[in-house]
Order: sequence, then structure tokens, then C-alpha cells
Amino acid sequence: MKNVIKLNHYFCPSELENAINGWVKYYNERRFHESLDNLTPKDVYLGQGEKIKKIREIIKQNSINKYVPFPFAKGADGTQLIMSSNLNLIPQCLLFSSLVNIDLSSYSYARHFKYLKEEEILVPPALIASIFKNYVAKWYEKIQQNRECLLLLTEVRDHLLPKLMSGEITV
Repeated sequence: MKNVIKLNHYFCPSELENAINGWVKYYNERRFHESLDNLTPKDVYLGQGEKIKKIREIIKQNSINKYVPFPFAKGADGTQLIMSSNLNLIPQCLLFSSLVNIDLSSYSYARHFKYLKEEEILVPPALIASIFKNYVAKWYEKIQQNRECLLLLTEVRDHLLPKLMSGEITV
């Protein structure tokens, strides 16, 4: 909070009051607290903590399904790939979209590969599969562009942050 007060100039009491109220709102409603299991004070106060943790666990379990639109070798950690055996009938992006919504949370940390292989998925006519592939291609391309941009921004941050912290540059 002292960063908010000391770094900004306030010309009337209402400006300072608004800044403090904004900071308190952020602190209580948007900032996650490690001491509260990465929940906000508002979540804890309203009794939503367990619900949020369950949702996070489901997301964490399901996040093992990844779309890999480039050549990929299995890792030594046992990474498995599920590939479409007929890319004209079911493009890889359609296979991924079919598998990503499978709830694997009840399998704990077991190997999920065998459960995914057992799942039945609907195979649309080839024309619909092709239309789907063409439609989502731009979105996967945008996702890849965002990943590349994120890497660049991370490099810039890692380069500039030490200079900012040392006072070599100012904002």
C-alpha cells in the first residue's frame, strides 16, 4: 500500500481516498494470498474456498491434455501421444477437441493415457471434419503467435526488471 501512496501525487483528499479504496478492493477481492491457500479474502469470507479448490483440481487434472501441432518425440518421463490414425477422417485438432473435455479427475495421478484410449468419440463426416480443421486453424495459429509473444515479453521483462530495481532506469 505504501507504494500506492508514496509513488503517486494526490492533489485532493478524495483522490487519495479513491486510491486507498481501490487498493483495499484489489487486496480483498483480486489478490491471491498464500496464507489462504491462494484464495482471496473475499472467497474465504464468503465460504467459497473449497468450491474453488475443487474446480482448480479438476482443471489441474485435465490440463494434462495438450494440443501439439508440431513434430514431437516422447519424453523420458513417459509422455504419451494420442495421434489420429487417419488425418483425413479425424484431423488432430478435432481429436484433441474431442478428448480435452474428458473428466480425468477421478483417476487421481494415475497414467491417464489408457483411460483416454478407452474413450469413444464421435467421428463426423469427412467434409465436416475438414471444415472444423479449417475453422480452428486460425485459432491455433493465434495461440502459437501468443506463445511466441509471451516468450519475447518474458525476455524483455527479465532484461529490464533488474535495471528498474537497481534504479538504472525509471518509469
